[in-house]
Amino acid sequence: MKERLERLLNVRPGEWGDLLALWVFHTLIWTGLALGESVAETLFLKRVGVDFLPHMFILCSLVSIPLSLVFSSLQQRFGKIKLSMVLVGSAIAALSGCLILVAQGWEASGLPVGFPLLYVVQSALATLLGAHFSILIAHQFTTLDAKRLVPLILSGSIAGSIVGGLILSLTAHRFGVVNLVLVWILLLAVSLIWFLVFCRKRFTSPVGVEEREAAPKYAVESWLEQFGYETRAVFGSPLLLLLAGSTLFMTISRFFIEYQYSDIFGAHFHDEAELASFFGRFTILSNIVALAFQSLVTVRMIQWLGVSNANLFYPVSTFLAFFGTTLSYSLIPGIYARFNQEGFRRAVFQPVSNLFYNAIPSKRRARSIAFNESIVIPLGSVLAGAFLMGVKDRPWAFSALSLFICALWMALTWGQREVYSKSLLELLKRSLIERFTQEEKDLGTLDAQTQVLVIEAMKDPNDEVAELAADLLIKFGSTTARLALLRQAATARSSLQKILLRKLSLFPSPDTKGFLLKCLASPDESVRLATLQTLIRYPHDEEIRLRVGEFLESPDVRQQAAAAAAVIRGGDLVQMMKALLILQKLIFGKNAEEIVLGIQSLGETRDERFWVNLRTYLSSDQPELRLAAMRSMNLMIQAGEVMEHLELLQHLLKDEVREIRSLAIRIIGRVHSPQNIPHLIDALSDPSPRNRRLALEALSSYGVEIIPDLLMVLDDPRATVHGQLGAVRLLSLSQDQQIRERLTSFGFQKIRAIFEMKIDEWVVRDELPPAQADFLAMVLGEKVQGLTKIVLALVAPDQNQAARTLFKSLYSPNQETMSNAIEILQTMGESTLIYHLLPVLEGLSLKQIGEYGMRVFSLPRPSSRQVLGRHLLCLDLELKEATIYTIGTLGMTELAPAIKKIQASEGHIESVGEICRWALDQLARAGLFSNAVTADSP
Repeated sequence: MKERLERLLNVRPGEWGDLLALWVFHTLIWTGLALGESVAETLFLKRVGVDFLPHMFILCSLVSIPLSLVFSSLQQRFGKIKLSMVLVGSAIAALSGCLILVAQGWEASGLPVGFPLLYVVQSALATLLGAHFSILIAHQFTTLDAKRLVPLILSGSIAGSIVGGLILSLTAHRFGVVNLVLVWILLLAVSLIWFLVFCRKRFTSPVGVEEREAAPKYAVESWLEQFGYETRAVFGSPLLLLLAGSTLFMTISRFFIEYQYSDIFGAHFHDEAELASFFGRFTILSNIVALAFQSLVTVRMIQWLGVSNANLFYPVSTFLAFFGTTLSYSLIPGIYARFNQEGFRRAVFQPVSNLFYNAIPSKRRARSIAFNESIVIPLGSVLAGAFLMGVKDRPWAFSALSLFICALWMALTWGQREVYSKSLLELLKRSLIERFTQEEKDLGTLDAQTQVLVIEAMKDPNDEVAELAADLLIKFGSTTARLALLRQAATARSSLQKILLRKLSLFPSPDTKGFLLKCLASPDESVRLATLQTLIRYPHDEEIRLRVGEFLESPDVRQQAAAAAAVIRGGDLVQMMKALLILQKLIFGKNAEEIVLGIQSLGETRDERFWVNLRTYLSSDQPELRLAAMRSMNLMIQAGEVMEHLELLQHLLKDEVREIRSLAIRIIGRVHSPQNIPHLIDALSDPSPRNRRLALEALSSYGVEIIPDLLMVLDDPRATVHGQLGAVRLLSLSQDQQIRERLTSFGFQKIRAIFEMKIDEWVVRDELPPAQADFLAMVLGEKVQGLTKIVLALVAPDQNQAARTLFKSLYSPNQETMSNAIEILQTMGESTLIYHLLPVLEGLSLKQIGEYGMRVFSLPRPSSRQVLGRHLLCLDLELKEATIYTIGTLGMTELAPAIKKIQASEGHIESVGEICRWALDQLARAGLFSNAVTADSP
């Protein structure tokens, strides 16, 4: 029974204690709020009148502004437990004061004071208590757990409304409506006791990346400055701005619809107790429906559609309510309007809206909530009251304005979807799971005082500090900054001079030339060498040529090589002939280090005529010579013709040195030729992520001509995960409908394969001894991650960097990071693929994942022998090796002939041959003690 209830409510074992304690507390709070709302509304409509309702909207907003500022200040100064106690205690005191005023019968201008004051107090408490405890509860869970548990806990608001309605309907006639305020006070006292006894220890501070932010500056500032910080924070974030706009339209729509159904009910029911009893019965029936809706539908709607898509539900239902009252201003549309206000707003809008704040760091979250509560909601109330006073006597204008505002709200909510996804991605970037390259900030020009400080920093003994100061002066300094930098560099230490040589040589000038020539005369050999290497790319004049030419006779072969490269680029004929002889001697020498030096110097000349002299080194047995030749060729052929060398370069795509493969991909990628396509596609499977990215960039320059080859990669059973991932990303750029359908079909194949492997992992861990099953289960888990990466590329084809971040975040040990990544998935791409992928991502047990795959994809559960037999014959070498290892550790001697066949056919592969020999040795030892495997063996 308990397991069935857990599946029905999507609650996991161990969560019932927190769930029930928080649910009961939330129910008590909302029982009092529901009872108080109906009592205050009934007394106001019958004792004061509906015509004064717009004025009350404005009055409530004016009261809420200072109240919200006080609440925001208390948030910064008190802990959440103490603040909760203060709020509930203040509520008891305020209600007691209202009851005294009503009992004394105080009046002002012929109107009773107690009833409007009760209405204002009730409105303030509904806002403060509801918002505070809803956000407090939502913030106790990660995004993933919150999507399951928060809607269930917040369903206590509906259960409390039912209890409040029951109390109202049973006691309104018997005890009088006014006396029910005492019941509300009693409920608040009970909820405070429950909070202190059962909930206090459960409200622990959640640990997240955003909690490490410094406290906001306005925590110790005035309210006016606080308002400025909150406003700038909201207007500086697109998501916070959209949330504020959505709150504004929701507030206006809420008061419009409240006025409509209040007018309808006030005209239909003439007796105060009768109206209160109706409110009680309506509250019971409507909230029973809303409770079932929130518990069974809202939770699954959020999980299936994601928070941003589920957020569209309430604006649409509100639009339908306005449309109904436009068609018929009568009791039935009024009932639906109130149900939308009291049922759907609590069952759908509030849980979804609270989850939106999980995409915001906690400090900004507090600012956004404070801004909405203190500015947006009061502003919306004032606007709603002003609009109502202007159009309440003109029904068609009233209806048109209501529908128009609601339509704007729906459009704004639709626009929140993409912004919400981007905000979650930003939160993932902050988690240090994945860091993208940071864009350089535009600092403008350094002011005079800052520039003086930066120049002084050049004298810092730390080279890194001095280099940073030099970068600031070069990029953001004034025209005099470079001269100051040159003066500092002239007397700087040798290590710093070598750093500044590279930077200052980019700005040819007489002063720079003087600095370079001075460095050529430096007593430090490393400085002279660095200067010669810098002068290779610096414009030459007669003086520079003569000074550089002197180093052709240097006893240091490194200085000779650097000088030779420099004079070949800018020297005269005599110098060039001498330099060529030096380089010829180096590259045809016997010393490998001198050969590498000669090859590098030829590359620095960037002269394509010398390419033929380097060709022989591309097939050298020495990796350092191949690498030096590739680096030099890469410098030479920036804009050159390389067709004659393509065959050799294509061979180097399989080189064992990663850097050589990288350079080969770069060079081949510069030549647009159909014969390069298969080689670049093979490079998509390169072990290096950087090389795969280079191949992907090279292939992206081709058009439709690469599509047949890419489709072949999807169909190739021997294709690697990386190769198929690259093919998917390239094919996703196509807008051809057939290609899109082919990718969707491919995605379903991969998801089916994911569940097959998860079932196999489940079987292996369930039926085999843990020690022998771990290796094969681990490999199966890694294969699932690879296939998940491919599906993720299908889901987010236009966000490759985002997809990479998402993939890493999905397997993050940080639960909050993983939860946010899953939430982003639900807002992008092919929704059906995501729907089937979620059981794998949400941390369910292998049994639950396996049962889901068996039910949805009709996959059978194999035995452990079937799993081993299938993977023994598979094309994936890693799975095959893991299976052979598992067979060897289990001592399954009857499979020895199969392993011998694999050794005979695939033994030339080193890893396969080695694992086969080891497994056969283990099986031979096992055969000494057992001639046959018993029936109980796996």
